[in-house]
Amino acid sequence: MIFKQRDLGKIVVVIFITLFFILENIYAQKPEEELFNKGRDYCKKQMYDEAIVEYNVAIHLNPKFADAYFARGLIYSYKKDFDQAISDFNKLIEINPNNSEGYFQRALAYSNKEDFERAISDYNKAIEIKPDYAEVYVHRGLTYSLKGNFDQAFADYNKALSFIPNYPYVYYKRAVTYFLKQEFGKSWEDVHKAESLGFKVDSGFLEQLKKASGKE
Repeated sequence: MIFKQRDLGKIVVVIFITLFFILENIYAQKPEEELFNKGRDYCKKQMYDEAIVEYNVAIHLNPKFADAYFARGLIYSYKKDFDQAISDFNKLIEINPNNSEGYFQRALAYSNKEDFERAISDYNKAIEIKPDYAEVYVHRGLTYSLKGNFDQAFADYNKALSFIPNYPYVYYKRAVTYFLKQEFGKSWEDVHKAESLGFKVDSGFLEQLKKASGKE
């Protein structure tokens, strides 16, 4: 399949897990915070099941521990248990309604469940909270493409590029969207741009583009 949001979504979740757990947050050593730190250490070692156990107990001790819900939700997303992930992001948003990351991650989970309307609603909310959040525009654009709303997808890709001009993955996905619209010349332009930025374009897509455009 040419257009997969799952792969990029998984990459983003991994990035978030990595970034989240290397932050130098120094907590007072309450019992739930000690458990949270143990869970963070397990995540650094990619021992996610063990981390979940620590977060479960931390949340039991402090049901309003927002960071623990977020961390556990990220792990569930990585494990493709999207219903559990959504449940944790729901709780995070309930505790902190202005958390753009919570809306973004919940949107990714909805998108992976092909619940595109809810995903777009959450992307919209994340952008409302953080208007310069380039990653959200990228993923909302991917979701619009999956729905066949190509013009809205282009608008989001272009907005993301206004924040990060040399983002090769955006050029690649925009190339795919041009392909789906049968605008093959523009698709080739974006393919070449993505490749010039070091991105390895999917060989299957290249073959389809060559065949459709009559260009070898």
